[in-house]
Amino acid sequence: MNSHLHFYHHMHKGLAPENMSGPTWSNWVHSKIATILTKEDEIWGGLGVLIETLKSGTTTVLEAGSYNPDAVIEGVSHIGMRAVIGKRVFDEVSMGHSFLVQSTDECLKLNEAFVSKYKQGLPMGG
Repeated sequence: MNSHLHFYHHMHKGLAPENMSGPTWSNWVHSKIATILTKEDEIWGGLGVLIETLKSGTTTVLEAGSYNPDAVIEGVSHIGMRAVIGKRVFDEVSMGHSFLVQSTDECLKLNEAFVSKYKQGLPMGG
């Protein structure tokens, strides 16, 4: 099992300057890449990363928070892997991501709606 990946990270391989530290790199990714990706980008990025993980023998992944979790689920469904997927939210400033902060109540509501939607797995036709 790969216990921590993000589909959108596959979409910026080789784009970030190599001299960035962890927090600087993370802020660059979240401000320049992750928040501008479309659902289709995450589906295709996800398919790419899932193919890589399958080649290494990984059959179960934890997608540790996506801005487009429905698209991530769609990507996983095309491959047929097992996955635990979450909706990315921030209720406090972390590594400079102040532009992403929402209230704790909003974060909880967004994740509750996401979990409720998929608590039985993919909807019919999904």
